This record gives sequence, structure tokens and C-alpha cells, in this order.
Amino acid sequence: AKLLHAVERITDGPEAIRDYVADLRLRYGEDSEQLAEAAIRAYSNQSALIGGATALPALLPGIGTVLSLTAGPLADMVLLLKLEVELGLALATIHGFDVRIPEERQLVFLAAALHTAEVSRDRSCLSNTLDVSASAIWNYTPRRAGKLLATVATALAANALVRGAARALPLIGVAVGASLNKVLTANVGRSLHQDLRTRRRLLGE
Repeated sequence: AKLLHAVERITDGPEAIRDYVADLRLRYGEDSEQLAEAAIRAYSNQSALIGGATALPALLPGIGTVLSLTAGPLADMVLLLKLEVELGLALATIHGFDVRIPEERQLVFLAAALHTAEVSRDRSCLSNTLDVSASAIWNYTPRRAGKLLATVATALAANALVRGAARALPLIGVAVGASLNKVLTANVGRSLHQDLRTRRRLLGE
């Protein structure tokens, strides 16, 4: 729960997201595929910077290694999930969904968290634990979404500590952190884009 509250506190508001998408439209036009790819590229690059930065303490002997194994991974997960939620909100806006509606924001939050957990862990293990597919959450009620979010947050926090071991290696940890985050965010973004595209089509039908 603390992980989710931390992410919620630092995530950009709906108006900031809408302004960001409006700026993308000025640069790339109205094609949703081009807009989505531009957003995914921008957020995955930011994610890479965070991944490298949170691994920097490993360069300091002693206390730096301790931080890179504990505080670093959790800080990385909070910032990573923040970016992926914002990316999800941007993609939802690109597909015509109103992220000013609290229920829409909660669904995006859940979808981003669940896709992050699926991509960063073994999918079959997570599916067995949660008995849910990320692509199915768009029909969840707010109450069901809230309960599932708490479960996903626990999985993400545990996974953050496991990932911290790779980041504790000096120099290598910086490169590993940056590359892992970039790939993870790009994959999460593409999964969210596919979900939202399908949702838009189904609602249109």
C-alpha cells in the first residue's frame, strides 16, 4: 500500500497529461500509432535515466552497496511505476479516454501496475497468484480494482528487492539498471497501447 501511495503522490495530474498529449499532437499530428510510439519512446528514455541513477550508489564501497540493495531498488520501482502510470494516462488520452474521470485513472493505474508486474516477473507465476489477465481489468469496478492493486503492489515491492542484486555491481549495475528500465517501460507501454486500442474498438462496436 505504501508503494502505491508514494506513486500516487508524485504522478502528474490529468491536466498535465492532457497538455503533454496536446504537445505531442502539435509535433506528430493526429495518428494514434505515431503518437503512442512517441510517448513510449520518451517515457522509456526517462525510465532508463532513472534506472542508471538509482544504481549509482553501488559505486561507493560499503554503504553504497547496502543502499543499492535496499533503498535503491524501492526508489527505482516507485519512479518506474510513476512513469509507467503517466505513460498509460498519456496513451489513454491519445485513444480518446478522459483521464480526468477518477475511475479511468484508477483503471490505468491498475493496468500499468499489472503489466509492470507481468513483464518484470514470470508471467505464469503471477497469473497463478492473481488469477487475472492485464487485458481483462478494463471492466473492473473501482472496488475490485482497488483490491487487486494492493496485491500487485506487494508483488512489485518483492520484485524490486530481487532486481536490486544486479544493480549492486559497480558500473555494471548502472548499465543494467538503465537497460532493464528502458526495455521494461517500452514493453509495458506497448502492452497498454494494445489494450487501449482494443478497448476503443470494442466500445466503438
